[in-house]
Amino acid sequence: MTEQHPGGCLAHDQSGGVQRLVTPEREIREAVEAIKAEIAALEPPDYYASEYLASPNYSSRSAYGDSRIRVIVVHDMESSYQAGVSWLRNPSSQVSSHYAVGSHGENCQMVGEQYACWAVAYDNGFTVSIEHEGYASTGRYYTEEMYETSAKIAAGICHRHGIPPVRSTSHGICAHSDLGAAGGGHHDPGPYWDWERYLSLVKKYLSGGGVRPAPQKGLWRVQVGAFNQKSNADTLASRLKKAGFDTYVVKSGFWRVQCGAFSERKNAEELAAHLKKAGFEAFVRRS
Repeated sequence: MTEQHPGGCLAHDQSGGVQRLVTPEREIREAVEAIKAEIAALEPPDYYASEYLASPNYSSRSAYGDSRIRVIVVHDMESSYQAGVSWLRNPSSQVSSHYAVGSHGENCQMVGEQYACWAVAYDNGFTVSIEHEGYASTGRYYTEEMYETSAKIAAGICHRHGIPPVRSTSHGICAHSDLGAAGGGHHDPGPYWDWERYLSLVKKYLSGGGVRPAPQKGLWRVQVGAFNQKSNADTLASRLKKAGFDTYVVKSGFWRVQCGAFSERKNAEELAAHLKKAGFEAFVRRS
């Protein structure tokens, strides 16, 4: 049971004891956080051959101010592929990467390119990160399979965002040690990473095709909520944005929040289903 309180509602347990103060803002925040990882897993990979293993460690690019994607950052994991991917998906780690590549060419995507992963501190807003199995102190993990797979991923990123396949910290491809970690003690991917070889492969795949095309128009989106007051819709939109979703408020009879952008209707319907379970009114529409 609940009773009204100036700041929200007081929730009681069965014995009548007060458990917590529940505010509308808190309810929205808890509902969004509860489904955040599940929704991230619905996102299709940006690189056509990737497995999508969602990480909960991401945020809106706009939170960093500079959000125009223009730099690809090459990292090493300082671990095996399996251990590295596990750590990058661990909520306690507070780190992540858009992509990860192993020595045998195994690879996955953990954060959608539309979001900022947590990899290069204040430069997360304009970068896309690729982690690689291995250690900066040795080159034995940097195999032909790894270079080939990583180059295909990088070529796709270059294609989608207009990034030139050159080594640059302002508009191109760079090392973790070049960007974001200045003075922070990062040295990856280290002196054994073959930049000439890597960039030549990126150029080959970029010019020869084999990269995923740019997203098509006519995407499926989800409209959430039905509010008489725009301020309530704004509150929900703000919480969803902080959780990493692309949202904005629209007027359609009531004030509603439009959320997500999917090429396949089934993914939008899954998002709507999760939001409904969280207590929101949600339906799918095509833009």
